[in-house]
Amino acid sequence: MTTFLHYGALETAPLLATDQAPVIWVPGEAVVCHQLTVPPVNRKKWQAMIPWLLEEHLLEPPETLAFSTGGKNRDNSVAVLAVNKKLLATWQQVLQDRGQQYSALVPDFFALPWSEDHLALGVVKDRCLVRFNQWQGAAGAPAFILPLVQMALKKRPARVTVYYQGEKPALGAVETDGWRFEPVTNIFAPTHADWLSIAAGQVTRKAVNWPWPAKVAAVLVLVLTGLLASMMAVENRQMIAQVDQLQDALRRGYRQYFGEAYDFSMTDFQRVVSSRLEAAAGNSAAGSLAMVEQLAAWLQGCPACRLEKLQIASGEMRVDLSGEGIQAHFAALAAGDNRLSLQQQDAGWRLTYAVEADAHE
Repeated sequence: MTTFLHYGALETAPLLATDQAPVIWVPGEAVVCHQLTVPPVNRKKWQAMIPWLLEEHLLEPPETLAFSTGGKNRDNSVAVLAVNKKLLATWQQVLQDRGQQYSALVPDFFALPWSEDHLALGVVKDRCLVRFNQWQGAAGAPAFILPLVQMALKKRPARVTVYYQGEKPALGAVETDGWRFEPVTNIFAPTHADWLSIAAGQVTRKAVNWPWPAKVAAVLVLVLTGLLASMMAVENRQMIAQVDQLQDALRRGYRQYFGEAYDFSMTDFQRVVSSRLEAAAGNSAAGSLAMVEQLAAWLQGCPACRLEKLQIASGEMRVDLSGEGIQAHFAALAAGDNRLSLQQQDAGWRLTYAVEADAHE
């Protein structure tokens, strides 16, 4: 059975030491509720986004607040509670100094019941609690809460139930014929457990003598967890191996085309290669790309040609080729362009294409 204790009654209430530590109701005035739409990413990622998604709607800097979230709905909406970190730490320290264990710290407006198309209003002495829907509520003086209730009803009409202790409250002009008043012995001893906590606590339970089938099931769960962990480890190793293979391929390509080993960080690969191309073309990347495009056009007419090495420096492109049909194809091209020359090498052919600096800068 769940027990409850309001933070405001700590000084006069006896220390509760039960099989299950009580839920501690904390003042709802200090907690704000929001409903956010988050990106369709995993929980760890969207939780990290909460502070800056809420930044424009907060009265305090996000770094001064502690956030608590509910589960993500199908429409990617998430309920969020926010409370000042220092105030939360004060509540926790007071409970610790008192020796009062607890299962959760919950805003006290969640003590009111909730259902669809229903707005719950609670009156406790000089305070009002309101629960607008499943995950949103507020607390404070009647002069603050009752106008909020009127505004909420204009936006979304709903049935209103007023829960009160002692004498029936007089709410003045805000009260209408459609409102229902229900007396309760203790608003803060609800029969439901439909709430969102802002912090979890310590729960103490007596040791349970589990039956043999339950013990077997627990062992199977542990084994399954171990298997899943090992599968994840194998998958991680495979991913690491794939990354290593890709990096090795990039290094081989760099060595092939630039004639030297790649000894920079792989995170800088694109920047390094781009700068090398720019330097090789006399600080003109456009000139380098123009020569590469020209080479690509020539190679289209030589399906059997295989590119072995490509170098571009100081306005000159040097290409090592192998395969069949190279001499006939490029000799014909060189006859019509004196900037192009072809020389035979032991392993194939060396193609040289010289361009004047001012032709491509």
